[in-house]
Amino acid sequence: MGVEEVVGIELNEEVAQKGREYYKEIFTGNVEEMALSFEAEYFDCILYGDVLEHLVNPWKLLKEQSIFLKKGGAVICSIPNVRQYRTLLKLAFRGKWEYVEDGILDRSHLRFFTLSSIRSMIEEAGLEIENLIKRPHGSAWAKAFNRVLGNRLIDLLVRQYVVVAVKPGKTEN
Repeated sequence: MGVEEVVGIELNEEVAQKGREYYKEIFTGNVEEMALSFEAEYFDCILYGDVLEHLVNPWKLLKEQSIFLKKGGAVICSIPNVRQYRTLLKLAFRGKWEYVEDGILDRSHLRFFTLSSIRSMIEEAGLEIENLIKRPHGSAWAKAFNRVLGNRLIDLLVRQYVVVAVKPGKTEN
């Protein structure tokens, strides 16, 4: 069992050009403004790699595009965690919420998520979380403190969540 077809959407035409040799098709433009013409339940998997936080209405897009996902198919998304302790410390103790070139406060991020809001968005789209990978990032003292507390602070260390959510129902083969 392998990958039969890969389709992509890219905002930047230069980036799309570089990827064309690897994809069956790459659409160029704003994904939120596209009317895609795929049949219902066309895809086995839809990947949103560091995408949803850049959108005006990721809740609507995820719900709309889940129609293209087969029953039992997966949505995989990676989403930064605004609740990460470094972001909170800067806000709470320095009064700073300053955008940077990359990371959680990337200048191009329009939306910010916590684990709770990610779960809610996935559920609103009619999907069920099957796997959740927490990608922690922090100083040695923060990691040690978390270990002493029995991993109770892990969600404050997580810089990014990787979520695998499935569309309920069985795949018809």
